[in-house]
Amino acid sequence: MFPPPGQSAGSRNVASFNPSVLFEHTHRDDNDRFRPSSRGEREFPSTALRQARRLYVGNIPYGVDEDSIASFFNDLMVRANIAPPDELPVQNIQINHDKNYAFVEVRNAEQATMGMGLDGVVFQNQKVKIRRPKDYIPPPGQSEPKPPSFNIPGVLSNTVPDSPDKVYVGGLPTYLNEDQVMELLRAFGELKSFNLVKDNATRMSRGFAFCEYMDPNITDIACQGLNNMELGDRTLVVQRASIGARGGGNGAQPPPMSQQHQFPEQHGYQHPRGPKRSNGGQHGYGHQPPPPAYAGPGTSLPPGMPPAVGAHGPDAGAQATPIIQLLNMVTPADLADDAEYEDIVDDVRDECSTHGEVSDVVIPRNSADHPDTQVPGIGKVFV
Repeated sequence: MFPPPGQSAGSRNVASFNPSVLFEHTHRDDNDRFRPSSRGEREFPSTALRQARRLYVGNIPYGVDEDSIASFFNDLMVRANIAPPDELPVQNIQINHDKNYAFVEVRNAEQATMGMGLDGVVFQNQKVKIRRPKDYIPPPGQSEPKPPSFNIPGVLSNTVPDSPDKVYVGGLPTYLNEDQVMELLRAFGELKSFNLVKDNATRMSRGFAFCEYMDPNITDIACQGLNNMELGDRTLVVQRASIGARGGGNGAQPPPMSQQHQFPEQHGYQHPRGPKRSNGGQHGYGHQPPPPAYAGPGTSLPPGMPPAVGAHGPDAGAQATPIIQLLNMVTPADLADDAEYEDIVDDVRDECSTHGEVSDVVIPRNSADHPDTQVPGIGKVFV
C-alpha cells in the first residue's frame, strides 16, 4: 500500500495522520503546561524555569563573541552585588549575529530579575537593551517584579530614570557629541547616567540631554554653575527635570519662561479637536527640547479651568480639584503642527488613562481664528 503524500515508506504509520491524533500530540505540551505535583500544586515547567533565568540583550556591538559578553556581564553583576565574586553568574550565551542580539542565561531567576536593572548600560561604546525573552512566563500567581536601579562606579548608564535628581540640559549646540557634553557636566562630579537625545533618522543631536549625578548633593551646584552659561551661539538651560520636586535649592529654579524661550504671541485658545483617535502615534512631546517649567506667581489657566493643586507649590488653603498640570511636555513647534498636536493629546490621554478615567485633556495653543484673544497657559498641559 502506498504511503500518504509526504510520508516515506515505513517512516510513520497511517494512524499518525489522523487529524484528532495530530491535534492531541500538537497540544499536549499546552495542556500539560503546569502539571499538578504530588502535593496537588501546579509545577512550573522546566522550559519556563529556563526562560526565567535568561535575558534578552539587544543592540550588542557588531562582531562581539560569547566570551566578551560573558566577561562583561560577570564583572558587571558582581560589581552591582547581583552575584557573589566567587560564583560567576553567566552560565550560557547565545548570539544572533545577523540581528545583533544575544540571550544571556544566569544562575537563577532572581539574578535575571535584578539584571533587568542594568538596561541601558554601555558595552563597547554601545547602549544595550535588556529585556525578558518574548516567551517568558511569570510564575503562577506572581506578577513581574520591578527591577532595581544600580549605582556602579565607572559604569555609565544611558537610561536616565525619572527622579527628583534628574537634570535637564537644554540649549546645547547640536555639533557637540556625547563625550564633549559629558566633559562639561563632569566638571562638577561623577555622572551616574547620561543621555544625549538624538534624532531617530539622522542620529544627530537635537540639542538637549538628561543626566543624573552619582552624588545627589552635586545636582543644585551643577545647575547653578551651568544654567545660563553661553556656549558658542547658544545659552544653556540647566535645571532639575522636575521643578519643585525638592523645594528649590540654589540655582535649581530657572528664570521665567519669557527669558528662556521665545514663544509666539499667546493669542487664541484652541481646545483639542475631534474625538480621541485609536492610534496614539509618536510621542510628540519627545520630538523637541522640552521648555523649562514656568513656576512663577500669577500664572493663569485657560478659561473655565480651576486651579491645579500644587501648581505653585504647597498651599495649606488650596482646594483639591480633579485637574492636574503637566510641565516640560510641549514646545511651540509641537503646538504649531496639527498632527503633532493631536498626537500629544492622544499620548497624554493614553498615558494618564492607565491611572484612572480621563475626562478631558486641554493643551492651550495659538488660534488663527482669534488673533486678538489673550490665551493663558501656553506651554502647559491640563488633564
